[in-house]
Amino acid sequence: MRFFSRILQYFHPAKEKIFHLAYQKLQDADYSGAIRDFTQAIDEAPVYEAYHNRGNAYFQLEEYSRALDDFSRAVQMDPASPEAYLGKAITFTRLGKYSEAKDNYSEVIRLRPGHSVAYTNRGYSSLKMEAYDQALVDFNQAIQLDHRNALAFANRGTLFHIIGDEDQATKDWEKAKSLGFEAAGCAPGSFPSGE
Repeated sequence: MRFFSRILQYFHPAKEKIFHLAYQKLQDADYSGAIRDFTQAIDEAPVYEAYHNRGNAYFQLEEYSRALDDFSRAVQMDPASPEAYLGKAITFTRLGKYSEAKDNYSEVIRLRPGHSVAYTNRGYSSLKMEAYDQALVDFNQAIQLDHRNALAFANRGTLFHIIGDEDQATKDWEKAKSLGFEAAGCAPGSFPSGE
């Protein structure tokens, strides 16, 4: 509820309902409806949360250019928010723009050094860019921060497979699988999604 209290100060009382409805539609996976309502909310009061949430809705509809526009606007409005950088990073990852993704994951880490997912995903970007040493550093840090991070184990296993350490690859894939990551080790050489 604190989330709504913080942003509703910008809305006329009659418009508060629009933001509530938009957020509920986002939660209910009615992304087109959420976009429509967040756009109306932005017209009333262009606040960070409306841009960020509309970016999430665009992302879910695979409208990545629009998602990037909204996440970028959210970063401009609140450059201390790791969530907006994370939205940009994940969108760049989905577009295969790993250098841009890596830069944005680095911003998330700068703002929130204990963000295991950001380390995992930055490692994935490095892996896709064939920067294996950096990928290994990031996967190790992600695992150190969260020893139950199945995706970090899966991706590190893929890295070990690529560099020819099959024993370590198998160990990491088995660990990822024991943590609930189904695809780990099932397709050696394939990249688990870093998102």
